[in-house]
Amino acid sequence: MKSFNQCKVCSNEIEPYIPDLRLARCSNCKLIFYQELAETNDLKSIYKDLYKLNGEYQPHNDQYTQLQNGIQPRIGFNKKKVIKKIIQKRRGLDIAEIGAGVGVVANWMKKEGHHYMGFEFEEGVANKAASLGLPIKAVGYEGLREYNDKFDAILAFEVIEHIQDLSDCLKQLNKSLKPGGYLGFTVPNTDKY
Repeated sequence: MKSFNQCKVCSNEIEPYIPDLRLARCSNCKLIFYQELAETNDLKSIYKDLYKLNGEYQPHNDQYTQLQNGIQPRIGFNKKKVIKKIIQKRRGLDIAEIGAGVGVVANWMKKEGHHYMGFEFEEGVANKAASLGLPIKAVGYEGLREYNDKFDAILAFEVIEHIQDLSDCLKQLNKSLKPGGYLGFTVPNTDKY
């Protein structure tokens, strides 16, 4: 498997950060990221395995079951904090989410009266969400290319760190946002390791 030899955002030198997890950190901007560069087919296989029954992403499968039963799954503290900051009691916003998963945020946004479009790399998961009537497309952030100056906000929860070409992703996010639009995201806390 290929590896990044420099920062995937600022192209500066990187150093090992948590070698056991194959995480590197940029010596300049301090971005922490997975050092191995995966091919698209490898990524598809990895995410399919993560989402399989009793796999590492089983909590997402449980959330899907809740959605099927008409129950809004709990939105975690960090996600809720970002959403509230962006929404600020407004309705009818155009919101996109990359890494939309099974549709937890999508379901909430629809109920709150927002115009939502989700993008989910794992096709099986996107199809499950779509089967519930949630507007989630089976494509990664590249799906945003159809939308220039469209969204008031773009959300990405625990996703940015998975993106292989982060520079291209950030450029596309910027193009897809309306002037003055917001990017709201969370990343894992590596301090816990």
